[in-house]
Amino acid sequence: MTRIMTLGPVGGSILSWISDTWQPNGGQVVEEIGAVVATSKGLVRSENRDRCLIVRSRVQGFVCFVVCDGIGGLANGGRAAEIAVSRFVESLVDDPTADLKARLVHATEAANAEVHGRYSEKGGTTLAAVLLDRNNRHYGVTAGDTRIYALKGRTRVEQISSDDTIAGELQRIKGVNVPQEDVGRAARQLAQIHRHGSGNSAPYLRFHIRRPGWLAAVKRAVGNHLLHGRHRALVSDTGGINHRLLSKPGQVVKLTAGDRYIQIAYDGLMFRVQDSSDGVFINNVPCRVGVTMPESCVVTIGTDSSRVFYLFDVSHPEVVL
Repeated sequence: MTRIMTLGPVGGSILSWISDTWQPNGGQVVEEIGAVVATSKGLVRSENRDRCLIVRSRVQGFVCFVVCDGIGGLANGGRAAEIAVSRFVESLVDDPTADLKARLVHATEAANAEVHGRYSEKGGTTLAAVLLDRNNRHYGVTAGDTRIYALKGRTRVEQISSDDTIAGELQRIKGVNVPQEDVGRAARQLAQIHRHGSGNSAPYLRFHIRRPGWLAAVKRAVGNHLLHGRHRALVSDTGGINHRLLSKPGQVVKLTAGDRYIQIAYDGLMFRVQDSSDGVFINNVPCRVGVTMPESCVVTIGTDSSRVFYLFDVSHPEVVL
């Protein structure tokens, strides 16, 4: 029989607040700590089961970012995510342990026990959390396939957490046919984390991710995802006579001048150089395959008097984060 757990005052308040205020799409910039939080239902799901929270303790000197994604193949996914976030934060705040890494693991195990006690095998969620201490050291914990990324340089992101998979859990409960290679140790680990009340330790990792300009890069990335498939690129020659429009994900345009050329593709998030010959320049900078096109630029093809110029201009609805 399912055992109903009881959250304390902190967890209960968080749970009530999330339940009353959560929206399927939205975003907010928290300038005070230099952070962005945003979520989108996306184009496939009928329900947004993501729940996220930023918590700051001035007394204990930490800031924590936590995301839970309710498992879509199981019932009560969204509610399980709300409960996991609430119990995780409650444990993190109330835990007297000085070691922050240990507190992250304790909080994850507490969230697991809370979800298991309420839903047993009928509800589950992933979890990812990042904690910053007084000295700006970063610690993270993950369970499931919700990921933690680090910003490398100004524009490149790199996954630094390891995925678990829910494929084995769905196969066991719902009889869903999944590839055999997906049902391995990681899948069993996730099933244990969310089905059993104790005896399993969540992994933790330590890392440093702050870089100059990282907030602006995160804003751009979040904005692109919220506007997936809604960007427009108008390409025209300098005479303004011939126009081409890129607006559908997967669409490609090829600009030529004699034997020289550039191919630009739209992937739903941004416009990238898919292929290019030599002698092609973007705003007078030699073109490289894979680079993202600026939102407004001049493409030059050729190096002599026969060179051709194209104007490339991107537009999209405004996103305020």
